[in-house]
Amino acid sequence: MWVASVLRSDLLRGYSDVQRGGHSVDMYILPFEGAEGRDTLVEHLAELRQDIRYGLLAWGRSFPCMGIGPGDLCHIAFPIGIHPAGQVWARSAHLFEVGMIWVGAGNVCPSEVQLTLIQTLKPTVFMGMSSFALHLANLAAATGIDLAGSSVRKVVCSAETLSDAKREKIGRMWGAEVYDVFGMSEAGLMGAENASHDGIHVWTDMYYVEAVDPETGIAVPEGEIGTLCVTPLWTNHATPLLRWNSGDVIQMFSQSAGSGPWADLFPIIKHAHRTTGFFKIRGVNVNHSEFEDLMFKQKLVNDFQAVLLTDPATGREDIKILIEISRDLDHSEICAIVAGHVKKTFEVVPLVEVLPLGTLAAEFERSIKAPRFVDRRV
Repeated sequence: MWVASVLRSDLLRGYSDVQRGGHSVDMYILPFEGAEGRDTLVEHLAELRQDIRYGLLAWGRSFPCMGIGPGDLCHIAFPIGIHPAGQVWARSAHLFEVGMIWVGAGNVCPSEVQLTLIQTLKPTVFMGMSSFALHLANLAAATGIDLAGSSVRKVVCSAETLSDAKREKIGRMWGAEVYDVFGMSEAGLMGAENASHDGIHVWTDMYYVEAVDPETGIAVPEGEIGTLCVTPLWTNHATPLLRWNSGDVIQMFSQSAGSGPWADLFPIIKHAHRTTGFFKIRGVNVNHSEFEDLMFKQKLVNDFQAVLLTDPATGREDIKILIEISRDLDHSEICAIVAGHVKKTFEVVPLVEVLPLGTLAAEFERSIKAPRFVDRRV
């Protein structure tokens, strides 16, 4: 029997007559309809408790893998709601004797309060989206708080791409070691980095993971680039998926450069890139992650936002880069440097404007994920 990899587009059309690698696959979603369907749904919901049990284990494993254990206190700034990175991760800490401060995202607990909590409660670990970690660091700099001198020694990021440039900037501004983890809503937390930071150790006893050829669905040899397919082995009651194709482009390796039980037991995946957005300006495709990398490498720029605009007089499309820099720097010089780097990299000449410190922080505060790219073209 041929089991095809499953895409989101397949779900949207009900798995009807899926074609993969020259094979015809007939799969259908069974709707819960009528009295019999309702009884089936009740039985199904009862089984979901197993997902919680194994989900706690999968999320909790990340702590010892990253060297976080008894004596550590974590400040978690993920949304404390239905988001598993807030609820399940926070709860799983107790399984591994890790202290947890249930703070929540910036739209619930204001950023100024979060910085006060860090100064007062002195956590050793900050857990949050990379964009929010940068946002707090910029706000701290604007208000004279020495975040790099705080008690935080590790920053754990998830839910967003963590490029090398972003990792370096967060590490520098927090004075901390930055860790990445990986998971997805369809499966759970699937793995974490160890101290070698050379890839994500995947819990292969809980998730069957493959790097496959996107055209054929056949697994590629170790080290070759392929699309990530995952089959949850235990957290599969709510989402009983086989060979779920996440769209992530990865490489798999049997061993990392790290040491210890997690490195010895579990292979690693490295992301070639995660599925990401882009915008087109004056005929040029600009990848969001590549643009972020360029901006985060500008050490004199604290924060930025890229806004796409249409000139009402000429109809010309423009990109305006809003930046924040230290007060003692020459605004014109920094604007020219940023514009030059963007033109050299993307062949587009941007408008660059310096904002007062804290302006972007106030805007980002209203969103769970910082809206670094805003399209206001008409």
